[in-house]
Amino acid sequence: MDRLWLKRRIYILSGLTILLFLLQIIGSLFPVHLLQYGIIPRSSEGLFGIFISPFIHGSWSHLFSNLLPFLILSFLLMTQSLREYCYSSIFIIIISGLLVWLFGRNAIHVGASGWIFGLWSLLIAHAFTRHKIIDILIALFVLFYYGSMA
Repeated sequence: MDRLWLKRRIYILSGLTILLFLLQIIGSLFPVHLLQYGIIPRSSEGLFGIFISPFIHGSWSHLFSNLLPFLILSFLLMTQSLREYCYSSIFIIIISGLLVWLFGRNAIHVGASGWIFGLWSLLIAHAFTRHKIIDILIALFVLFYYGSMA
């Protein structure tokens, strides 16, 4: 593991963390109602929320409860490939958002939970599909520490 490898991952995770914090600060300090940009099931205006909602949180406690699992699971997936992480994240955000839009209760949905569950599931799936010892160890770690999420 060289310094550039680690530096790239830290930059990406730091950037995502800063983005999440900035959006929460904007929503907390200014009269901007970011929650309106969440997923609103079965409505045309709610479709836009599919792409925005993972970055918006309802409160500071909501953000903090999502942040640590998000960062850990993201880093674990990044150990394989940054490209895979980016493509997987986009796929997870779109699919989980569409599922919430189709089947969610009639409310505004925000937060990174769908993204987190998708990362969690992908890390576990890697153990079954790749059969590499590192993927199996990561899956065991994820199951042990985050198994109660499911």
